[in-house]
Amino acid sequence: MVGIAVNVHDAGASGEGQLEARLQAHSGLLAAAILALGFSLRLHAASGTFLNPDEALHFLTANQLSLAAVYRESLSTAHPPLLMFVLHFWRHLGTSEFVLRVPSVLAGTGFCWCFYAWVNELFGKVAGIASLALAALLPPMIELSSEIRQYALLLLFLSACVYFVEKALTRSSAPAMLLGWIFLDLALLTHYAAAFVAIALGVYCILRNQARRRLLAAWITGAVSAAALVFFLYRSHIARMAGTLQLAAQEWMRTSYYHPGHGSAVLFAFARTVGVLQFIFGQLVVGDLLFLLFAAGIACLFWKPKDQRPLASSNLKPSWQLGVLFVLPFVLNCAAAIAGKYPYGGTRHCAYLSIFAIAAVSYALAKLLSGRLARALGTALLIVIVCSLFGHPHRPYMLRRDQNERNMRLAIAAIRLQVPSEATLFIDSQTGFLLRYYLCRDAPFTDAPVLTLRSYQCGGYRVISAPTATYTFTAENFPKQLRQMAQTYKPSDAIWVFQAGWDVKLPGELQSLPQFHDLQPQWFGRNIVLFQISGSKNIVTNGP
Repeated sequence: MVGIAVNVHDAGASGEGQLEARLQAHSGLLAAAILALGFSLRLHAASGTFLNPDEALHFLTANQLSLAAVYRESLSTAHPPLLMFVLHFWRHLGTSEFVLRVPSVLAGTGFCWCFYAWVNELFGKVAGIASLALAALLPPMIELSSEIRQYALLLLFLSACVYFVEKALTRSSAPAMLLGWIFLDLALLTHYAAAFVAIALGVYCILRNQARRRLLAAWITGAVSAAALVFFLYRSHIARMAGTLQLAAQEWMRTSYYHPGHGSAVLFAFARTVGVLQFIFGQLVVGDLLFLLFAAGIACLFWKPKDQRPLASSNLKPSWQLGVLFVLPFVLNCAAAIAGKYPYGGTRHCAYLSIFAIAAVSYALAKLLSGRLARALGTALLIVIVCSLFGHPHRPYMLRRDQNERNMRLAIAAIRLQVPSEATLFIDSQTGFLLRYYLCRDAPFTDAPVLTLRSYQCGGYRVISAPTATYTFTAENFPKQLRQMAQTYKPSDAIWVFQAGWDVKLPGELQSLPQFHDLQPQWFGRNIVLFQISGSKNIVTNGP
């Protein structure tokens, strides 16, 4: 019996060894297969759903007659203009939801490959493959690169940046250093979060202390260009956003900022750092557990024994300088949140930190599993499966079945069939972006903040929109807005309310009020609703 057990154990060990050898020998094909799977999942995520309000806003901002107009309009948003420029040219290929999302899909796939190349350069193929599986297949990473947002481009540019900077430092290559800084400049033109990585990279390069003059000249040239770009962006845009930053810190992103007198800053930093991991992996318990693995990976970078050898196939021994690079973006972002300047925690605004979080987790996995590729890949895939099956999206979100593009087509058709041309469409701020895209996308558009109600024509209908601050109608703000609208524009009794986007709950909330008890809302999924308010003159006169 003992002999049989030994033989079975030897056979199992031999089988694992053969699998390990095959995976090691074909690691390039394995990486390509994972990348192809990630690409196909992004294509699927980008298809079949209507735009969310932010996506519609980005398209409308880009849908201008000239680049100068695009730039002027982008100053009303919270982001640099590069994505808008890309969409301005890309729209000539088509303006459907899927076509407009393709640049993000391509950028997100490119990010996965550049990220894999960087981690492979640092820690070897085992950590590289594990990091590729996580970056390519985790649901939040797929979602980030299947929407019309800045994050896919940001991740692509930052991953290319750190890869070329690392290559430059390792091989003393001035062209690689210049390429790294060019990608950093592109990242800065995409999203302001890149400034945290720019500072961290500058510190990292100084700590690596490369003495060659040609490399030093390339580094200085790149650093000066990045500093000049940040200065330009600050003077032309960021300095004008003080009101928006204050509003975000006080209202819709309150929990991602530290508020003095409301708890400990240390506790805030810890909780929000865990929140970053929870967001990246899309599952609370998994995020908590992998925060420990992330911390272990960082600890290994700082406190590596002097006689420890690098992982197999690694071109660079992990070092404390690398630990500084991984930790500093978190520290800078947290400091900005404490100062009230930038959100920190489980929000897409911190998605750029996934580059360092996933890399550290993958490095820790490779060390914990003794550099076994089969085990590391299996563990990474298990993490992906658990997060896919038991994950929960972060707010705001729409379930895919509710965001089915058919629901929006039916809603627009209902407006065309049921709402008379002389009637008034009353909408909140977020619905305005969607209505313009689906009903009058080629009409002139500006997103300058509006403090009062505004009226415009869209698709042959008179549309009256709530002020910019009324992003979503609720039972608390709707009656007041309705009275103001009736007093200002004096519409006929035919008032139709259309609401689409996140947190669409107005009809259910209104039906608890006596003057709205007879509403007959038409739902198109749980995120689009159309209903008529009868006897509107009496309501606005006698309402609360």
